[in-house]
Amino acid sequence: MRLRLIDHGICSILVTNDRFRPLRRRYGKVRICRRLRSRQISDMNWKSIRLELGSTGEFPAGSVSRVYLVRLPLNDQDTIDDEAMKQTPSRAIVQRHWSTEPDERGLVVRADGHWSMRCHGKDRLLYLDSTPIRLGGQVSVGEPNGDILPFRISSVR
Repeated sequence: MRLRLIDHGICSILVTNDRFRPLRRRYGKVRICRRLRSRQISDMNWKSIRLELGSTGEFPAGSVSRVYLVRLPLNDQDTIDDEAMKQTPSRAIVQRHWSTEPDERGLVVRADGHWSMRCHGKDRLLYLDSTPIRLGGQVSVGEPNGDILPFRISSVR
């Protein structure tokens, strides 16, 4: 039995006698690793971020029933990756779940030098100040009525 290894950069294939058969037989191709597609590589930095309402006068302990779910591309410093946002801005989505109001969905867009979450025609400013988006961190959201609410980052996946 003759074995040879064909190396294709990220992916290598082990070939036995140049025939393709299942692994349990004597002959066949065995894929050692799989090649990453360009879309998979670009997907690697897109993260789902959960923002829960932090401590306010109305909710001193915060509230897990007032949440934003945001999908954003993060770079190595855990800040928003501007290049990935320019390439596919429609992937930057936001969902607003408020216990006393209907759920809203929208996009995260760049507006007047700030990041804005646009849901049903209402813009809510996302104040990040170039701070990293990490678990346990805190961000502020400016509501359309002018209130600025603190949110804690409860998950980043």
